[in-house]
Amino acid sequence: MDVGERLGVRGTSGSGKTSLARALCGLAPPAAGRLLVHGVPVSWDTAIRARTGQPYLAYVGQDARAALNPHETVRRALTRALAVTARHGRTSGWTLEEVIERFALPAEVLDRTPDRLSGGQRHRVALARAVAATPTVLVCDESTASLDRDTEAHVLDTLDGLRRRDGTPVVLVTHSDRVAARTDRILTLSEGRLG
Repeated sequence: MDVGERLGVRGTSGSGKTSLARALCGLAPPAAGRLLVHGVPVSWDTAIRARTGQPYLAYVGQDARAALNPHETVRRALTRALAVTARHGRTSGWTLEEVIERFALPAEVLDRTPDRLSGGQRHRVALARAVAATPTVLVCDESTASLDRDTEAHVLDTLDGLRRRDGTPVVLVTHSDRVAARTDRILTLSEGRLG
């Protein structure tokens, strides 16, 4: 992937799109193969990546409810992401309020737990948390699928702004023609191969 590129990944159900996305982010490391980020080899093991300062690839999956701590407020989740960023010597350049504003979330969500959010709000919080952690690459697995059309467009505009501002590449796993139309290029996963 190029700096700032938005790459679409498509394929039939069961073709392995989610497995690919999770493998890239170190959540389901493969038994073989190499991962290169900006031409540099990166470990499949996230613990090794974190310990050795290798690139951080953030995964935002389809199930935002499972991804968010049910006992943690949005404020706490985003504050932790911003703190991790600072601890690793990275900077998002965003305040807590700017992060939620960019994802069209009202300020009152900051003091709510995930069960007090709508499904669309949970997805946007999961995206905001990932972005606040300043990933080297952002991997979104059907992350806009539960959003209405206007909110989806706003989120994609926000991701475009992230790409322009920081050069962060974004991988979008999607079934949506609208989302695919906003990528720079599309790869299709079929029979275990990307083409």
